[in-house]
Amino acid sequence: MVKDKRYKTVKILIETENISQFKEIFDHIPKTKVSTDLGIGFERMEGLINTVRNIRVGDIFLFSEYFEVDAKTIFLLIYNQKQNSGGGRNKGSVKKNK
Repeated sequence: MVKDKRYKTVKILIETENISQFKEIFDHIPKTKVSTDLGIGFERMEGLINTVRNIRVGDIFLFSEYFEVDAKTIFLLIYNQKQNSGGGRNKGSVKKNK
């Protein structure tokens, strides 16, 4: 099966730090497409996007495989979103260690 070209676009945007929060992925590829491709129910997908603390470790690895980025990078996107939503002490975003 050929993967949607938008996955590659998202990969590039993540690697160039033009996407800094998990929810920003879905500005570039529809959550319906991702949920279908990953076998995640649409309502659960919406819940994960809106409440990132519910994302499981297995989900992080699944997203990292599909977007072809390191799992740590996906975790940092999730972490940044959580921090910016007012759920943490440190409001700044974290940049990827190179």
